[in-house]
Formats: sequence, structure tokens, C-alpha cells
Amino acid sequence: MLTLAITPILTLCAATLVAGAALVLSFVPRLPAALCAFVALVISYFSGLTIYGGQDLAFWGIASAIVTAISVVSRRDKAPAYARAVQAYMAGGALVGAAIGLALTTMAAVIVASAVGAFMGLEAFRRTPRGRVWVSLKPLDVMAAIGLPLVINDSIIMLILSQLLS
Repeated sequence: MLTLAITPILTLCAATLVAGAALVLSFVPRLPAALCAFVALVISYFSGLTIYGGQDLAFWGIASAIVTAISVVSRRDKAPAYARAVQAYMAGGALVGAAIGLALTTMAAVIVASAVGAFMGLEAFRRTPRGRVWVSLKPLDVMAAIGLPLVINDSIIMLILSQLLS
């Protein structure tokens, strides 16, 4: 009887570990981080301790598929030389923004704050000596290629984190 009570908690812990891996992947992009975060969301859904349903899974699954396709199309071997440095700035900004959005307690706030944080990370990079060299840095292109996957990734992570906090 005791093992049945521990199993959902262990499943949720496993989802949290996979979400942590997605968080690391947002700073070091070896694999699409949003796909890893979606796997964590599915694992947490099967724990039975979460309150989101099939519609949420479908929405975040489609969003993850879109940003995974974006990540595959804009692979790092074709990316400009600044891509790795701007990734770290934008990932940090998106994570801080998502955490602020989580404090505001709505999913819309998490998404918007994460997007604002990613943009602020891009602007912070553009103010560095290394970022000033890249005069042709187009904010809209960078936000689409790097920022959007970060926003989806951090939003899914915050959705899982909100389940742990409640």
C-alpha cells in the first residue's frame, strides 16, 4: 500500500529532473530544450498530481513541435558566430522573466514576462563590447530563432514548477 502512495511522487520527481535538464539545455543548446521540457510535462501529467489536462498538453505539444522545428532549421552550425553568447544572455533573461511571471500567478504573465526577459537579455548582449561588433544583429530574427524556443521552454518549466508549489 505504501508503494502506491510513493509512485506518483516519484513520477513527479522524475518530471522535475527532466525539467531541470531542459533548463540546462536552454543555456547549452545541444538538443531542443522545449522538447525536453514537454517530455517533463507529459511525465508530470501521468503522475496524477497535476491539475492540467489534455488541452494543455496538446497546446504545449504543438508549441514544442513548432520551436523544435525552428531549432532544427536554424541549427548552430549555420548560426552566426554570436549565437552562443546571445543564447546565454537571452536564456538568463527569459528564466528571470518566467520566474517573475510565476510570482504573478497566471500563465499569461509567465509567457509575457519570459518574452520580455528574453528581449531584455538580447538588448543586454547588444550593449556588450562583443555585441556591439554585430551591428547587423536583427532583434526580430534573433527573437524568432533563439527567443521563442526559450519562452516555450521556460513557460513549460514554470507550469511544472507551479504544480510543485501548489
